[in-house]
Amino acid sequence: MQGRDLHPDTSASGEEFRNSLIERVICVTHRRNPSEDEDFVDEKALTVLVVDDDASVRRALKRLLRSNGYQVFTFASAEDFLHSSSVAGEVCLVLDIRLPGMSGLDLYDNLASSGVKVPVIFMTAHDSPQWQKMAEKAGAIAWLRKPFGEQSLLSALHLARNRMDIEHNAQ
Repeated sequence: MQGRDLHPDTSASGEEFRNSLIERVICVTHRRNPSEDEDFVDEKALTVLVVDDDASVRRALKRLLRSNGYQVFTFASAEDFLHSSSVAGEVCLVLDIRLPGMSGLDLYDNLASSGVKVPVIFMTAHDSPQWQKMAEKAGAIAWLRKPFGEQSLLSALHLARNRMDIEHNAQ
């Protein structure tokens, strides 16, 4: 599968950066020409985008979520996510708070400040009341403390799906 690199030119003006970020997320969340992609995903299915720097966490979550019917894409960093352009359908982000480079909170703040509304579930092994308040303020669906039970994540994803359906029906 061939995707284009949509990473913004950081020397661009604020408006150019914002537009580039919006375009990148639109391409990540909605394929422009699905007939060209053999890996096209049913747009009605919820896709979970997992961003965590721990490979074992990514593998475990991918297995769990796929076994429960979710389409899953994993990324080792926020930057890897931002360079991606190969995901279709409605998405929910599952973000680790502490990542190398850009943090999960910073990634979500960048998306939100660019007008991109994507449900997010934050997870962390480093529980911090300050981070939890920031995540709640950002509108997180859930805050999961690692290690967390499978049902906690599945319930949070169910809630995300319900909220997306409500927002879609309200439009």
